[in-house]
Amino acid sequence: MLITSFYHGSLKKIKTLNENIETGAIFSCQPIKPEKLALDARADAIFPKHKFVNQKMIEKVHEHKIKIYPWTIDNPKTAKKLIKLGADGIVTNKLIGPKLHY
Repeated sequence: MLITSFYHGSLKKIKTLNENIETGAIFSCQPIKPEKLALDARADAIFPKHKFVNQKMIEKVHEHKIKIYPWTIDNPKTAKKLIKLGADGIVTNKLIGPKLHY
């Protein structure tokens, strides 16, 4: 199970109740240190708005064993690009999986 939220305090609370539940911190603004936000929230993953994601961000969060799932990506080209950069997955509103050929 993975619980995601914009309310990072809620994620921290979930971890105090059950350490085994995976959590993901969602954010819509460009974070200065996304890895710090995730660590502070005790999140296992981050869900940043895709336009803020770059290779440096992906590498930085992966250094801390944090997964990254950019959102919302409805364009197969954008999805391919982010997956090639190392994103662990994507969040989408459309069935674009069949169009992704890495």
